[in-house]
Amino acid sequence: MPVVQLTPESRDRAVDFVLTHALALDKAVFYHHLLNGDPDTVLEELAALQNDDGGFHGMEADYQDTSSSVLCTLRALEIVEELGPDAGGPLAARAVDYLLASYVPGWHSWPLVPGHDNSAPHAPWWHRTDEFDEGWGFFADNPRPSVAAALHAFSANVDADFLREMTGVVVERAVEVDPAAVQKDALECYIRFATTPAVPDAAREAVLARLPEFVEATLVTDPEQWG
Repeated sequence: MPVVQLTPESRDRAVDFVLTHALALDKAVFYHHLLNGDPDTVLEELAALQNDDGGFHGMEADYQDTSSSVLCTLRALEIVEELGPDAGGPLAARAVDYLLASYVPGWHSWPLVPGHDNSAPHAPWWHRTDEFDEGWGFFADNPRPSVAAALHAFSANVDADFLREMTGVVVERAVEVDPAAVQKDALECYIRFATTPAVPDAAREAVLARLPEFVEATLVTDPEQWG
């Protein structure tokens, strides 16, 4: 298949569209990755979305509650990771503190979003009901692998025994889970775990070995079901 490349004119139009319509954080990330922009500008825009408890809001278009959530905090740390191994500093440390404080021992996991009154704009899948947590499988596949990966990537203030325990829980679940139970967003969590260099090699490889099955389970191969 031939490689399709943008003409210089088309590229300029695309750049102009992003810089005209994107949110401030997205513009900063765009500048950094494609136009040699200053990474400190990305951190400044991230800081504007960090709450007093260290968590983040405003990182997901379909969840507009201004309180902190694991959902938004993970996305913020993902952006920090993209800036390089020495990025983040106190901003990342406070985000990790928020994640540790949000851990639910009975689930061995983290709620993607906290309890809320449904008053802020949100997609239907974020609508809180009495069955919300159970409906998400108590977050065993999403976001637990992503949180574990983030804690490895920013492990300076993370208890080593806790991190080792969480790594084992993620691997055990990945090895035993029915691939049909791993939906697309959960697949992305396992991919993040398996591709985070700070995660121990044995743990990454164990999860990586299951990824082909997880991917296959998310694909619809019957053309009659497409659309």
